[in-house]
Amino acid sequence: APGKEIVAGYDITSYATNTKHGANVQSIYSTIPSVSDSYIATKAPNSPIRASDVIASANKYGVDSKLVLAIMVEDSSLGTAGKAVRTKNPGNVGNDDTGALRTYSSWQEGIDAVAKNLAWRKINKNIA
Repeated sequence: APGKEIVAGYDITSYATNTKHGANVQSIYSTIPSVSDSYIATKAPNSPIRASDVIASANKYGVDSKLVLAIMVEDSSLGTAGKAVRTKNPGNVGNDDTGALRTYSSWQEGIDAVAKNLAWRKINKNIA
């Protein structure tokens, strides 16, 4: 549909206020060969994010691990930039332009928040 930001079968239109967010995530998504620590190291050498944590969260919520990773690359350079550094919220889930700030107690919780958010954005809920 016009105006919708669909990436890998997920409607991420309302995920962020940045009008280029969907296009940026799509661009990143299309370049991820696999969710791996080596890919993470090339994008953000000092990232606290581990591939095994991304895969665990994606499996827990039945979502695409590459999309979870792509969103975190776009939103926080894998936890190395912006609010995410101090909030352990690498996908900025719940953070908005009003100043709302959601903090997690671990990086795994922050990654889970991204995967859980994507779970309700899946267009065809019958496809894992």
